[in-house]
Amino acid sequence: MDVRNTPQAIFENNMLVNFNILEACKDIKIPKLVWASSETVLGYPFVPEELTYLPVDEEHPMLMKSSYAMAKALTEQLCGMFHRLTNAQIVSLRFANMYEPDEYEKIPIMHWNEQQKDIQKKNAWAYCDARDAANACLLAIEKNGLGNELFHITAPDTIMPDLSEDLVKKYFPNVPLKKEVKGYETLMSIDKARRVLGYEPRYSWRSILNSDGTTKALPEDQLALSHTDI
Repeated sequence: MDVRNTPQAIFENNMLVNFNILEACKDIKIPKLVWASSETVLGYPFVPEELTYLPVDEEHPMLMKSSYAMAKALTEQLCGMFHRLTNAQIVSLRFANMYEPDEYEKIPIMHWNEQQKDIQKKNAWAYCDARDAANACLLAIEKNGLGNELFHITAPDTIMPDLSEDLVKKYFPNVPLKKEVKGYETLMSIDKARRVLGYEPRYSWRSILNSDGTTKALPEDQLALSHTDI
């Protein structure tokens, strides 16, 4: 994570802003709220000894290692309190590392060497396309009767060209699999979001790049976020 402020400033800014927004929503009786939590509450950076299982889902124990992660975790708790006070629908979406379409071409250089594969296990190689993130927010707003809920939101796959099971065997050899992992499936489970929200991520770096890192021949507007519908 790129840290631009002190831990104290990060915690104070995040908690105060989040509390004030929730308090304002209570006062003006906002019926639905969706906000961005983070995979960092699960133990970022992930290490094998601290993961209970893979893929990590919403039931996985939290383990905060930074003021940023703690602010996210506490705000998830605040959402529960404000839901009980107002009965408003409050949905927390834990997003993974966010990508826009024109950033995918950088992935092979940034992430695919052996050193970076090891480093990127810090969030189980999860990522999320900005267009899918926007669609998840829309789905959470349009859905009724959710109460206070939490969902993981990622791309359908990992950011690596390797099979997900091979990544687990190499970098998390002693971490049990909670379910069968197929193909290049994300290791930050989105099963709950699929089941409850109807979330089905449409975008992947594999639509832009070949497995050797070369760019596929695509219309230019498919690389531009502003020209692509969510």
